[in-house]
Amino acid sequence: MTAEMAAFMEKGYAKLALQAMYRKREELAEKGQKVFGLVLGLLSADSKAALRAMPGYAELDKERRDAKGLLNLVVETHLTRGSHSTLVNLQYSMEQYEELRALTDESVIKFRGRFDAALTTMRVVGETTGDQ
Repeated sequence: MTAEMAAFMEKGYAKLALQAMYRKREELAEKGQKVFGLVLGLLSADSKAALRAMPGYAELDKERRDAKGLLNLVVETHLTRGSHSTLVNLQYSMEQYEELRALTDESVIKFRGRFDAALTTMRVVGETTGDQ
């Protein structure tokens, strides 16, 4: 095989790889829109109203692709004060974490769920946690 033939084949493989990458990117964007719509569809009217009042929702709603950003905003809205001030949300999430105690009749699994929710809330509002 000549050097020209090898170069031609390399270009062909690179072209196929680029096409596959763009196809996958389009598929992921489409799936992101579906997940965004699914999450939004599961929310109640009150939750949607609370989300609309949050800063950053208008940008998320415009593109409707960032499902992870929407989930973070849902967590911030429902597990914090839902304030426009990040400092107030941060302070509230820290207070909730500090007050977190296992109840006497609570199973470990239920406590773990509340603990994970508190950590998730802290991460969403920008507080560092020990597991990062």
